[in-house]
Amino acid sequence: GCGSGILAIAAAKLAATRVKAVDNDPVAVAAARKNAALNRVEDRIEFACSPIESEVESFDVVIANLDPMTLQANKDQLIRVSGTFLIISGVPVDQWNDIKTVFLSEKLVFGKEIVREEWGCGLFTKK
Repeated sequence: GCGSGILAIAAAKLAATRVKAVDNDPVAVAAARKNAALNRVEDRIEFACSPIESEVESFDVVIANLDPMTLQANKDQLIRVSGTFLIISGVPVDQWNDIKTVFLSEKLVFGKEIVREEWGCGLFTKK
């Protein structure tokens, strides 16, 4: 769910060596491409319109800013494609503890969380 592309753009601007933005919605991918061009980083981001289930690569850092239901439905795929770190963000604070618990598993260790006003975010590390 790359959505508008804001997280991919931030990663590119922070000098990530490779950035891939994935969404199964072609409108979102088109918007992300447009926003990357507006931010002059389109040459540093690879865009894919496909479901996460079709992703075969793993990445050092995976950032998932998705609604809780989508996070839960894609938990195994997100863990599978995250090489070292998985960052879960954009979770309403009243659902954050439930999502955090869902992602605690035999494969992930909880590292840090940021909970501000109405949103929760957490960093998980692969064991």
